[in-house]
Amino acid sequence: MHTRNIPMNEWRSFLGRFSHLHEGALVTMNVSAPDVGEIDAVVDQPLGGIDTEGDELLVHVGKAADDPHLTHRILHVDSVRLEQTDEGADVALDINGIDGIRTIVRFRSPMRADLLDRGVE
Repeated sequence: MHTRNIPMNEWRSFLGRFSHLHEGALVTMNVSAPDVGEIDAVVDQPLGGIDTEGDELLVHVGKAADDPHLTHRILHVDSVRLEQTDEGADVALDINGIDGIRTIVRFRSPMRADLLDRGVE
């Protein structure tokens, strides 16, 4: 397993491509906070995308017309890390806020990004 830190000045472009490649992939979103503990806020729902607004990230989950759309706002993001298998498959996005709240968006079925290139379809 490898973890790659995404520099803040690359968040917008990285997340745009990441969202495009993984749109619709089933994810579980785990949120943990020092004072509350850990919960799975979303389990096996389609990823709609991840956007950035300054030092905040918005994780959109659910996209079908009959599926309620959920947006999880992560305030004051300090770091964004991509977890990959040794073969280069994207496993999870690990997002940490300066307030100690950690959000992990984990794929149900990790896939290599080069196999997901929607420009080839």
